[in-house]
Amino acid sequence: MDSPLSHLDPTAIRSIEVEKGPYALTWGPGNLAAIRVETHGVPADAGVAQGFLGSGYQSNGAVAHGSGSLYGRHRSLAYRVHGVWRQGDDYRPGDGTSVPADFRVGEGRARATYALSDASDIRVMLGYQRQEDIDYPGRMLNARWYDVRNASARWRHTGGSGKAPVADALVYASVIDHQMDNQGKPSADAPMSKDIVVDSRVEVIGARVAVDLDPADDVRLSLGADAYRAHRDALRTTRSTAGGVMDMDMGAGTIMQVPMWPDAAIADVGVYATGAHSPTARTRVSVGVRADVVVADADAVTDFYIANVGAETETSEFNLSASGLATYRLSADWSASVGVGSVARTADAKERYSDRVPATRAQMSAEFMGNPTLAPERGTQADLWLEGGVGKVSVSASVFARRIDNYITLEATALTARMATSPDTVYRYVNGGARFIGGEAVASAPVARHLVVRATLAYLWGED
Repeated sequence: MDSPLSHLDPTAIRSIEVEKGPYALTWGPGNLAAIRVETHGVPADAGVAQGFLGSGYQSNGAVAHGSGSLYGRHRSLAYRVHGVWRQGDDYRPGDGTSVPADFRVGEGRARATYALSDASDIRVMLGYQRQEDIDYPGRMLNARWYDVRNASARWRHTGGSGKAPVADALVYASVIDHQMDNQGKPSADAPMSKDIVVDSRVEVIGARVAVDLDPADDVRLSLGADAYRAHRDALRTTRSTAGGVMDMDMGAGTIMQVPMWPDAAIADVGVYATGAHSPTARTRVSVGVRADVVVADADAVTDFYIANVGAETETSEFNLSASGLATYRLSADWSASVGVGSVARTADAKERYSDRVPATRAQMSAEFMGNPTLAPERGTQADLWLEGGVGKVSVSASVFARRIDNYITLEATALTARMATSPDTVYRYVNGGARFIGGEAVASAPVARHLVVRATLAYLWGED
């Protein structure tokens, strides 16, 4: 479904870390870039109980929200409870047209940390979010509701108070139930007169273990393994209310049910090792390698899918990824870095098992067919960075080049579209190739005690 970040209210977020390029091998499989989000914890100096309340209003969209947190520490236990409510309404842009933009969101989160000793603790987190009546202007369906539940438990062991973790174990689970329908859309009115409802569910369970070692001076090793299983199931029910012809294979007065996600499951088990070493006072070198085994399958594909794609839906892969990074300090103020890596990304459930449903990447009004035989994308990238400063001015610049073999892209087919309102062309996911080059430069300087000026220039070129 949507990005996990769309099911986490901004008031719950403490920090967002972005890793550009193939250097996040310990964060999970298939990452040519990765985002890691940390939610708010409990301040080290917190008392037994304290908290805050906040609210806000945004005129564009008539968005109002309120949030609050209660947190504290008592002996070996630290806790935090956070809640938020958010609601939006229709708005009018410059030409006065009313744009449907209703939504309602309620969210609650709780976390507790129990110190087993000065060097280890257990952390438990629970979350629930409910989204309702979300208008999607310009799309065929609106979202009636999302129901999101997640939980995790984590054990960490450190080298002592104030030191970094040396052992880490995590288990987690997430369930997202979602319903969309066409209430208020043109397809609900004559001449099509259809009731369309899509019910979907995503279930994810996973685990991770990692150990950090210091076998020698200026040498840091990290060994770990992670695994997850994502199960996706979605069913679209179309009911004719006045004998319309919205679906090509649907007669008047009938009910048709189509699996949009055909009981699809993807499982990944990976192991990794990373190491960092400073051979000289000015040089730092780090390397990483990762291996993943992927198994994917679907149990509820349609006769159309079998006739045009095939009956064999189970596939497996063995993927290797690796990267290296070297940094050299040119002077007290300047440093240069070079990195290179290659990462494999397995195809997702839509790319494998779509049956004339919207695309993962292409933002176009069309239907798309999956391809379970897709090879994993192989992205190979090289980067060069320069960082430093002149006086009070800080400067950073970087360039990169990326080649993707077996790039998962699209090609037109002669297949029949399922819905009469769709364009005639149905696209199929295929492997191709792609190239990207780009760079960015950032300069910042303080111009007053509480004022910093920052300028950024970025460029990206790509070819599919």
